[in-house]
Amino acid sequence: MNNPLPLIAFAGLNWSRRLRRQPRARLTQVVRLGGRGDLPATLNPRRAYQLGEPGKWAVLACPCGRGHVIELNLAHPDQARWRLSAGRGGLPSLAPSVDVRAERRCHFWLRGGRVRWV
Repeated sequence: MNNPLPLIAFAGLNWSRRLRRQPRARLTQVVRLGGRGDLPATLNPRRAYQLGEPGKWAVLACPCGRGHVIELNLAHPDQARWRLSAGRGGLPSLAPSVDVRAERRCHFWLRGGRVRWV
């Protein structure tokens, strides 16, 4: 007879390692800018930047804290696109989830300023 306990313990161990590896990130503000030239040299990790009015791009420092920048299309209908909104208290939300598949994979939801890792 197979004992499922070791598998469950192993899955729990992996989950706890991933939880420790990812920082608890929050974004507190949407900053609206005219264009890329208005972006600061160093992005504030607590802010999502909306470029253009109405928004054409969303730019943010990845909440994983490893230093890469995420650029999301908000306007071009021929490509994948996201919705950036500022809810209660100006806290940003993005839809759908952000899934960066580059050198480091980062997949998360941003709702009401809270980052929820997938």
